[in-house]
Amino acid sequence: MKLLSTILLFCAFASPAAAQLPEPEEGVVDAAWVIVNDSILTSQMVNQEAARMAKRDPSLSEEQLIITATLSGVRTMLFQELFTKLGFNDALLAPRLEDRIQQLILEAGSRAGFESSLAHDGYFNIDEFRNDLRRVFVESTVKSVLEGVAPTQNQGMLVLSAPTPAEIRKAYVSDASFREIPPVLEWAQLKFFNERDKAPAEDRAAEVINRLGAGLMTVQEALDAADRAPLQRGIRESMRPDLIEFLEFGEPGDVMTLSSSANGVHQLVLLIGRTEAQTFTFEEAQLSIINKLTLEARQEAVTAAVAKQYNSSYLWVNPDLPGLEDFLDQIYGGEISASTSAEL
Repeated sequence: MKLLSTILLFCAFASPAAAQLPEPEEGVVDAAWVIVNDSILTSQMVNQEAARMAKRDPSLSEEQLIITATLSGVRTMLFQELFTKLGFNDALLAPRLEDRIQQLILEAGSRAGFESSLAHDGYFNIDEFRNDLRRVFVESTVKSVLEGVAPTQNQGMLVLSAPTPAEIRKAYVSDASFREIPPVLEWAQLKFFNERDKAPAEDRAAEVINRLGAGLMTVQEALDAADRAPLQRGIRESMRPDLIEFLEFGEPGDVMTLSSSANGVHQLVLLIGRTEAQTFTFEEAQLSIINKLTLEARQEAVTAAVAKQYNSSYLWVNPDLPGLEDFLDQIYGGEISASTSAEL
């Protein structure tokens, strides 16, 4: 209940038009929400991130968008602190950022084509995308060190303990997912953009709906007809109720229309089907068990380091957002395990 009230409070402070990605307005008060050491997260930063998330996944509710954007902003500040503490600096990232952007421009065919694709993902310009890409590079760099995949600048490689035979056997016995995989719901988010030399997005989306309904198009052909068709699995609680109902009760090949964006992007949800259940012996499951336990150990190492950084940082939370600091404490300031927390 406390979490729900916090989410609703966030939405009250966030721009109600955030999901439509409004242009920044001059003179609008941009309130500070959270400060971590010398970094600051503002209401406008939260709204802009929520707007980008909405364009990538319109199934998320407004509450989920705001809370996720807020947590993402705080996470970014914490990883920047760890990035600096591990001895890295921006000079190392600049060449990687430019190389990646140039590669994307080449793949798009032109700078204009790349900028057009960025607009579909909620970015106003390349500089805004560059800042977001930098955040991804910072987090991936820090995680690779904490997970023992890449060396630190000064301390060499961090080594995490491998799962023991007893732990592997215990996992097989206690975790049913290693012995049996139930059927999995699969669906796709079909996106149609208004682009030069193509029919209007609305018309192409309508054609897919009509041809699927008439049995004149296969699921694969529908996926190929979309400009983008990211595949999804399962149902998340954060989804819109009407989408959850569609996925639970629809038949493979059924399609649902999502509301179009302000930029004319039309989106459909295509129900692909359910995979068959599978069973595994202990011998067959060992490799997947080792991989999962190793992944969990790496994730715990990262979580512990983030918690240690959070608890040792100066933290200021806007007093007009009661409940936010307690919520951040629960997410980022949890108990630190001595066995997984590395000395930085």
